[in-house]
Amino acid sequence: MNKLLRILPGLIISVFLQSFLIAQDIEFKAIAEPNVLNVGEQFTITYESNQKISDINLPDFNDFQLLGGPSIGQSTQIESTPGKTYTKTTYSYTYYLRAVKAGKFNLGPATAKFKNKNVQSNTLSIEVVGSGQPAPGSKGQPSQPSQSAQTASADDVFVRLILSKREAYVGEQILATVKIFTRVTLAGIDQNYKGPDFTGFYTEPVEVPPLRSLERENIDGVIYYTGVLQKVIIIPQKSGELVIEPFELDIAIRQQIKRRSYDIFDEFFGPSVQDIPMKLKSNRVVVRCKPLPANKPSTFTGAVGAFTINATVDKTRVKTNDAVNYKITVKGTGNYKIIDEPVIEFPPDIEKYDPVIKTSSESPMKGVKTFEYLIIPHYPGELRIPPVTFSYFDISSHDYRTIHTGGFTIIVEKGTGDTLLPVYTGLAKEDVKILTSDIQYIILKNSKILFNGKYLVSNLWFYSAYIVLALFLGVLLIIRRNHIKKSGDVLLMRNRKANKYARKRLKKAEKLVSSENLKAFYDELLKAIWLYLSDKLLIPMSDLSKENAGHALSKHNVDNELIKDLFEIINECEMARYAPASEALNTRQLLDKAERLIVKLQQELS
Repeated sequence: MNKLLRILPGLIISVFLQSFLIAQDIEFKAIAEPNVLNVGEQFTITYESNQKISDINLPDFNDFQLLGGPSIGQSTQIESTPGKTYTKTTYSYTYYLRAVKAGKFNLGPATAKFKNKNVQSNTLSIEVVGSGQPAPGSKGQPSQPSQSAQTASADDVFVRLILSKREAYVGEQILATVKIFTRVTLAGIDQNYKGPDFTGFYTEPVEVPPLRSLERENIDGVIYYTGVLQKVIIIPQKSGELVIEPFELDIAIRQQIKRRSYDIFDEFFGPSVQDIPMKLKSNRVVVRCKPLPANKPSTFTGAVGAFTINATVDKTRVKTNDAVNYKITVKGTGNYKIIDEPVIEFPPDIEKYDPVIKTSSESPMKGVKTFEYLIIPHYPGELRIPPVTFSYFDISSHDYRTIHTGGFTIIVEKGTGDTLLPVYTGLAKEDVKILTSDIQYIILKNSKILFNGKYLVSNLWFYSAYIVLALFLGVLLIIRRNHIKKSGDVLLMRNRKANKYARKRLKKAEKLVSSENLKAFYDELLKAIWLYLSDKLLIPMSDLSKENAGHALSKHNVDNELIKDLFEIINECEMARYAPASEALNTRQLLDKAERLIVKLQQELS
């Protein structure tokens, strides 16, 4: 009983916290399918929740005709994460409506109750086009074309390049989107098309999900099914008018073929379909690129957009020879990926390494670029890192702006290791002093070189030494020439003795056939083959590869089957080096095969 009383408060708190967390995690959202439609079309509004709710209060549906609902549904999904498996239940309440008039309508949020607390959904925007003709198909991709593919025109299906702006400064970001529009049924889209040629622009692809379904969109009062094929950030690199030429896209349109037979079975199975290929051509786009103003600050490095800059150090007190991480972060909207390294005036008496540069995207047009430096002070004292100045061209104000980071003072204490001593140069004569009597004055007066009381040049052996030295140099020259000549024949010697050397190396591999060290056997066998090829084909080992070895053997008219067998042995050895012992190859059989192959190669290359 006492034990129960001790744990009871904890259980109550746990249940309370669990209930609180559940209430906090409740989701209640509204979905309209479709949210773009024609007058007279039906659509659904579904309210979904991850908890069971009650007392749903709907927004005003007066602009639409309510046909029925709610249709209540429940689905359960099992999700797994490492070390945890849980279920997710979704409760849905679906209402069926019809659009009765054209316009753009905003539906307010629905409200409901969960555990005596009010929850609220999101708002919805629904667009109704004033046309009595229904849009082709239904949810997702059109299921039925509005007309047959044989009569499909450029107004029924087309591809467009859409730019976020047609006028920009040099260096300014533009979002380019390739989009397909259709009112007929698509059977397929070429996923390997080249897309636009953005000559004159720096390009940065934006990842888009694979096109699996199309969305409805109102284009000048006509509903099309649309899908994004490609997104690219383009940045103009020069001023003037830059033209993006049209590109082509291959698609296939699915058309129904009415059967002409009067067979009762044809009537039962209905009409057949046929996929008809079609080539679309995009629009031609012209971008007017304005040059940046001429009054560029000296600290401008090409940034165009809107940015902030910040600098940090990981420590402000270190010992000599300890490393300090100094990081500069440039963040904002614009061409952040092509920003150059800022100019930093580091103190001259520190050791500095090149920065590690990283970029990360928050959205296609916004991101962060960091420059991280490793600096090492070698002398005790105060290390001052001055503020960094950064300039960019502000698109909104059409002018340059200059911003600054903060500066840092790092206290450097003398460490236990050696501290590098500074080197001083440029000493004047008066700074040099005689420290000991070991320093002697230079004798400036004329002097005579004597040997045994006679002038050195008057001795016979002095001239004899010159003759002997000349003869000695001549002999060295002859020896050197012979050595160079022999060295020139080294490659030829290697070629002639390649077979002999290969056999010696194979003997080393043979000693390892019955050894438990199979890796050493395969290494020795590979070494014998590669060194043989290097010697025979006169290719340095550093440049030798399967590709250039095969090319060289082909030039020597070696049979293709023989080359294939050679590379099979090499591949088998390379794989066997890392295979488990139980999967090892027959070493004796592999060695015999290699010996026979080298003999055949020797005959072919002789």
